[in-house]
Amino acid sequence: IASVVAGLIVLIPLGLRLYRRVRRLFSDAKHTRLVQSQLAEANQALKDAALEMQGAQCTFVFLDAEVIRSGRYEAAGYATLPRLQELEAKHPEWMQKQLLQRHLAYGRHAYREEILAVSHRWEQPDAPDASGVQLQAIREHLQDCPSIKLVWYDFWCMPQGGERTPTEKVDFKRMLQNINILYLGCSVL
Repeated sequence: IASVVAGLIVLIPLGLRLYRRVRRLFSDAKHTRLVQSQLAEANQALKDAALEMQGAQCTFVFLDAEVIRSGRYEAAGYATLPRLQELEAKHPEWMQKQLLQRHLAYGRHAYREEILAVSHRWEQPDAPDASGVQLQAIREHLQDCPSIKLVWYDFWCMPQGGERTPTEKVDFKRMLQNINILYLGCSVL
């Protein structure tokens, strides 16, 4: 028995060291996969940014049309919708980013069935739809057009106000430079 105990005393530390090494190898492999995934994501982001700089595509922010169509905004206490920054802070689930490609917008009008871009005048310098009349007209249009899934309205979908962050300023400029993709490739109200 003494020799078995002595053998176990020698083997247990060796087994623990082997276990730790195997665990470290698995951890290193998991870390390597994570780093590779992050690099692939960063490379894709750089490719997308290059295409956006060339005007070939642009990522826009949209409002889920069902929020308007169903009146969910009223249930949240809004008579008219606030600017993008407030929507993203209080109701991020209402907002969706989508990449639109110029060649699909211009030649094929690939976005017309599902995306509505709203062209409108601002009622006040800091409130485009202070009375809620525009929102009501958009809601009526969406109720007549059930295929529309996303709505683009500048105040709700582009960073607004003088206190925009540097990133928001870049996003605003990028979207503004590619606004033609929306108006030429989507349904327009």
